[in-house]
Amino acid sequence: MADSGLCTPRPPSKVAKILEPYGAAAADVFDALTSDRVYRAALPIKSAIEMMQDERGRHFDPELLDAFFLALGEIEAIRHAYSD
Repeated sequence: MADSGLCTPRPPSKVAKILEPYGAAAADVFDALTSDRVYRAALPIKSAIEMMQDERGRHFDPELLDAFFLALGEIEAIRHAYSD
């Protein structure tokens, strides 16, 4: 029987490979802002979002930041599941 390819994962596109680090940067900044650090307490999520929005188009690609915020519910669920 021939493989239809429907269940075969595709390798990431060139665009996905190029954009992946920018998505990781948004996640890293969000985590840094909303996590306790030795030198400061975690910021409220609302404050972190506002700070990141202020950097929209400068530090963060606008479309990637939109995608990050769309996934924020899932991101928070993962953070909660793996919290210290």
